[in-house]
Amino acid sequence: MGFIEYRTSSDAAIQCELLLDDLHGPTREFDITDVGRRRRFVRCLYGLLMLQIAMIIPCLEICIHYAHILIELPLRLAYFVFIILLYTWLYIYRDWRRRAPFNYLIYLLTSIAMPISTSIHLIYIDQTRWLHAYPLMIIVELLVLVLYTTQQRFKFSHAIGVLIIYSVYGLILLSVYIFFIQGFFRILYFYKVTFEAWYIIYDTRQMLCGDHGYNLQPDEYIYAAANIHADLPKFLWLHAYPLMIIIELIVLVLYTTQQRIKFSHAIGILIILLVYGLIVLLSYFIYVNCFFRMLSFYGVTFEAWYIIYDTHLMLCGVHGYNLQPDEHMYAAGNIHADLPKFLWIIIGHFVLGPVRGFIKALRHSRTNYIC
Repeated sequence: MGFIEYRTSSDAAIQCELLLDDLHGPTREFDITDVGRRRRFVRCLYGLLMLQIAMIIPCLEICIHYAHILIELPLRLAYFVFIILLYTWLYIYRDWRRRAPFNYLIYLLTSIAMPISTSIHLIYIDQTRWLHAYPLMIIVELLVLVLYTTQQRFKFSHAIGVLIIYSVYGLILLSVYIFFIQGFFRILYFYKVTFEAWYIIYDTRQMLCGDHGYNLQPDEYIYAAANIHADLPKFLWLHAYPLMIIIELIVLVLYTTQQRIKFSHAIGILIILLVYGLIVLLSYFIYVNCFFRMLSFYGVTFEAWYIIYDTHLMLCGVHGYNLQPDEHMYAAGNIHADLPKFLWIIIGHFVLGPVRGFIKALRHSRTNYIC
């Protein structure tokens, strides 16, 4: 379903029908219109996810035993790339896995892949039995969300979902501080559980509101459980804007490692546009919807260009900083501090410049005789 225009922003409900609310304004229509069946769907979905998350515990035991092998960066990076490619494939080619027995097979596949990827990530943080608290905390958060959906008196909005997640996390922290103070900082370090639980409720809303185009039916919770993982690459693509700037800057850094070819303004712009073009081309082959999203992120080229432009101004003494070779931290702060002056230059050229030219032409019109 598409967006319905509304005048005031409102908190988007996850499991509640708010098609035309006088208080909050119109919002999206859900694929499953009945509230009771929709909440039952979510309970089944979160139950299946809790089973998958519980598989992390035995997987952690194996990974802790072979931590000296799995902690190696190339192996972790290779598995991360494999997972992203697998989930991207599942997201693009979705219809065949909608029905039995393929929905069960894909659920089993994600039940193996997700615990392995999470365990490989966790053993890099810690290699003790305290790691078992990580999946248990996510399970408790989802369990409380499931219990909340058993009632229909109160709406299940995004804000309420986040409030429940952080309340559960805070209570767990408080309990550990009271009874097991030596593990308090370990649990505090597992704050990422709140983001994982938030992603689950966020993607639940995306699926039920038709953002992914699944058109879910009330009995397709096994299909939806696999979609939670398959939707992850698209979620990561949404955060591609800062990553694209980082990639552009990394390529510029690599270019400065050589001194044979000059680093002119034109070459810097050429590198930025080439990197942006390659990223857009890659997104086209991965998923065509991501292509148009990446294309709309053309602003990354301007941000990267401003960085090389201001670098030139600082090193040439235009700002009067008189930089020394070891003052890179000072220069990093100056990139932001110079932004107002840069904006004033833009305003002066493109806004005030034509106005000043027009006023000057009017003044000269009093003395310039036609004949």
